[in-house]
Amino acid sequence: MNLGVSCKARTVCHESSNILASMSSEADYIKKLESRTFEYWLEAVSTSATTWLVVEDMEKSLSWRVTAPLRIGRTLQKKVSEIGLKQGMKKGVERYQRKALEKKRAK
Repeated sequence: MNLGVSCKARTVCHESSNILASMSSEADYIKKLESRTFEYWLEAVSTSATTWLVVEDMEKSLSWRVTAPLRIGRTLQKKVSEIGLKQGMKKGVERYQRKALEKKRAK
């Protein structure tokens, strides 16, 4: 009878150590994922900031300002084809006025 209890105790002890080892490896895996997630977040934020600066520089360039009328014309053309001439022109004028107002506020 003593041998049976001792055998059961060893089995339980062995299973417990397996569970602890498994939990430890899972905890390590979670820590690895957390650090990786932080690295991805940090990369995304820095890439986003860099992209913002690139776009800002592009919008200040001479070619961007020179081609503004072409972009406005193309936007109007799309709106007219989607919702008709009257509504398209109205939306285009509203957008132009809104952008002009935003520029004034930014200065």
